Amino acid sequence: MRTAALLALTALLAPIVVACAPGEDDPPSPDRASGFLELPLVTTLADGTPVRLRGAALHLVTADDAVPVLADAHAGLFSLELPVDLSRVELTGPWQLEIERDGTWQPLAARLVTSPVVDAPALTEGDVVEIGFAFETAHGPVTLGALR
Repeated sequence: MRTAALLALTALLAPIVVACAPGEDDPPSPDRASGFLELPLVTTLADGTPVRLRGAALHLVTADDAVPVLADAHAGLFSLELPVDLSRVELTGPWQLEIERDGTWQPLAARLVTSPVVDAPALTEGDVVEIGFAFETAHGPVTLGALR
C-alpha cells in the first residue's frame, strides 16, 4: 500500500517530487533544485513511553502543485525529496496519536497545540529540513520533530 501511495504521488508531481524510503532502489531524479522534508512520526514521553502519529496526511504545496500524501506511521519517519519552492505543508486528518502499552499501540487522546500549517519550510538544495507539530495529552506534551 505504501508503494502504491508513493507511486501515485510520483505520478502526480513527477518529475518534481521523488519519494525517498530506506531500502528503495530508485535514486532521486527531480529536474530542479530539491531538498528533503522530514517529519519524525515516533517520539517518547518524559517517562520513555513511545508515542506515534498515525494517519498523518500532509498537504504539500509548491509553485506548481498541491498534493496530499499519507505518512506511514510504521516507518517512524516521513521523508520526501521536494523542490526548494515548497511553500506550505499542512497536517490534515484524521490523525491519531497512539501510545505503546504492553507491546500494542493504543489511541491516545490529543489536541494539536501548534498550527497545522508550516509556511515556507525553507528547503535548500541537498539539505534536510525537519518540521514538527506539538500536541497536548493527558500524559503531558508531545512534540514530534522540530517546531518552526
